[in-house]
Amino acid sequence: MAYSKELTPALRERICELHAINWGYKRIHKRYPWISLSTIRYTIKKEPERRMGVSKPRSGRPKKLTEDDKPRILYVIAEQPRVTYEDLLSEVSYKVKKDSIRRLLNAENMRKWRCSWRPYLDDEHAAKRLQWASRYRHFTPADWARVYWSDECTVERGIGIRREWTFIRPRDQPKKGECQGLPHRGKQVKQMFWAEFSATRRTGLIPLFGDPSSQRGGINRFVIEELYRRVLPTLLPTEDGIFMHDNAPTHTAYVVRDALEEMEIEVMI
Repeated sequence: MAYSKELTPALRERICELHAINWGYKRIHKRYPWISLSTIRYTIKKEPERRMGVSKPRSGRPKKLTEDDKPRILYVIAEQPRVTYEDLLSEVSYKVKKDSIRRLLNAENMRKWRCSWRPYLDDEHAAKRLQWASRYRHFTPADWARVYWSDECTVERGIGIRREWTFIRPRDQPKKGECQGLPHRGKQVKQMFWAEFSATRRTGLIPLFGDPSSQRGGINRFVIEELYRRVLPTLLPTEDGIFMHDNAPTHTAYVVRDALEEMEIEVMI
């Protein structure tokens, strides 16, 4: 039996029964070695004050949360998974502090989780990804080691957004619609970077600058073509390497395809 700070009513009664038939403290201790002698003595001494082995209510301030408060709190959380602790405190008329609410929820194995970002993936995109995975499911680890992945990322000032929290676990958030929407990108100072990596090597971040001759002055097919012609011959082994980039229009343009074919680079599609 594992050690417990407080003996069960059945164990208390058993100790007192043994003492009633003239068992000494040490003999009882040998029977229950995990219970200290002082605890055995105290248990027998306080037996007249107990009823059916149950201790009297402890002295001190009674709990502020009533039996009706707990179901109310759990109901609010079920209806509003993103409810704040402040709102939960208002449900119980601020009778307790936030730590009391948190301890109550911990006893129910409930805690708050950061909302996941809502993925941009609809049924059409999911079908395309499944098709791509089926096309390359025969690849071995050695084949995947030949793949050189690339992507771009835009760093923009002023798109910070306060993260939201929910009582729904991360794995269940997409199914229950508890993911947080991605922040809206505004017209702020921003810079795009490109990088490539494989199983054995990776590049640093390469900044991409817009084409000043284009209508919007942004990253277009000619910028991507110039980038590929400049960096891929030295970063990608043409004899057995496979190049992977996304399906954005700037990557699938004819000038980019022609440049990859001219450099004899195999592209994963």
